[in-house]
Amino acid sequence: MSKQIFDITVRDVLKDPILKLIERLVGKKIVRSLDISLPSIKERKVDILLEAEDRSLIHIELQSTNHKYMHYRMLEYRLEITRKFKTNNIIQFVIYLGEKKCTMKSEISEKDLIYRYNLIDIKQIPCQDIIKEDDIDSIVLGFLCNLKNKEKLLEKLKIKLSTLDDVKRADWIRGILLILGLRPKLKKEFQRLIDREEIKMPITIRIRRDLIEDLPVIGDLLREAEREAIEKGVEKGLKKGLKKGLKEGLQKGMQKGIKEGLQKGLQEGLQKGLQEGIVKAKQEDIIKVLEAKFGKLSKTVNSKIKKINDLNKLEALLLEAVKSESLEEFKTKL
Repeated sequence: MSKQIFDITVRDVLKDPILKLIERLVGKKIVRSLDISLPSIKERKVDILLEAEDRSLIHIELQSTNHKYMHYRMLEYRLEITRKFKTNNIIQFVIYLGEKKCTMKSEISEKDLIYRYNLIDIKQIPCQDIIKEDDIDSIVLGFLCNLKNKEKLLEKLKIKLSTLDDVKRADWIRGILLILGLRPKLKKEFQRLIDREEIKMPITIRIRRDLIEDLPVIGDLLREAEREAIEKGVEKGLKKGLKKGLKEGLQKGMQKGIKEGLQKGLQEGLQKGLQEGIVKAKQEDIIKVLEAKFGKLSKTVNSKIKKINDLNKLEALLLEAVKSESLEEFKTKL
């Protein structure tokens, strides 16, 4: 899976409960979120930047993996934030969400340079107070925290998801599966609930491309691929239609025959061209998703996908491309 997609999803889903956690840690009420873009030779964006009621700025980075030079990166962020907002009243946090032991450094102590930021391992924090607020995003954060009764939390999540409409429930399930990639055992338990239909994921939603079209990066790739494929299909259909229409019209030898032939040929050609365009778009959707997650595909896999013309089969494979945790797992469905 693309790390950019994963990190953005984690940030979007967990932002609100993280803010509540930070308010408790710093003892300050957050009043607003600030622009996260930072001026630089290469534009940078922090994960979360907030303003507290006392005008102090709170900078938060969410890390799913250990970063060897995180202490230097955080110092760079601090300098950029100071430059942009003209203040040194800044509190910085890195919240580590990964399952492995946190090994990042939280300070720099060198000649003429002393710097530190706050490093928090989410696994060491009891999040019971936040989870009591009963929001789905707070419950999802609870899976990453130090909680003893994960089974009870899964049951709570199942009940909350059952209250949502089909589209929202499917959207949440997709986001939860991504985040629980940080906790593989819990992800398997959650997946089993879906497979046993204890958490219902509607079939009408399950095979639709809108499950993934709003994903950062992948969504743009899908839309662009489908647009290009349909345009090519329409162009191909027009050419076929004109050719067929002219042929039928000339055979009749009359203006009426030409008119009727053109109309029929254009209609059939456009219909066939659009159909071919949609099929090609679905094929490209699958390839784009797989390449965004696992890198360049082999010619063999690429060829197999492009030989499938059944739309229902392609829609099912599109979902498998999103759900699969490895290319090998997807190949078993191909």
